[in-house]
Amino acid sequence: MKTVIIWLAVVFVVSVYPEKRAVHIPHADKVFHFIIYAITCALFFTVLKKPLKGRLAATLGLSVLLASCYGLVMEVVQVFIEARGFSLWDALANALGAALAAGAIAFIRRRR
Repeated sequence: MKTVIIWLAVVFVVSVYPEKRAVHIPHADKVFHFIIYAITCALFFTVLKKPLKGRLAATLGLSVLLASCYGLVMEVVQVFIEARGFSLWDALANALGAALAAGAIAFIRRRR
C-alpha cells in the first residue's frame, strides 16, 4: 500500500509541475500518460488482489476505475495550475493505459 501512495504522490507532483519542454515530440505526452496510468493500474491491482481474492474481473475493473478516476482528477487539478490545463485526450490516454494494463494482467494470469 505504501508503494501505491508514494507512486500517487509522485504522479501528483509531476502532474502539477509547470511543463517546460526543450524539445517537442508530437504526442509524446500521450505516450507518457498511457505508461504512467498503466503502471498506476498495475499498482492498484497489487493492492486489491488480496481483499478481492478469486475475483479477477472485479479486481481488474476496480483497478482500471481507480486509475482512470485518479487520472481524471489530475486533469481537473491542472485547470488551476498556470501553464497547465485540462485535456480530454490526456484523460483518454490515462484510461487506455489503465485498460491495457488490466488486459495484460488478465492475459498473464489466465495463462498460468
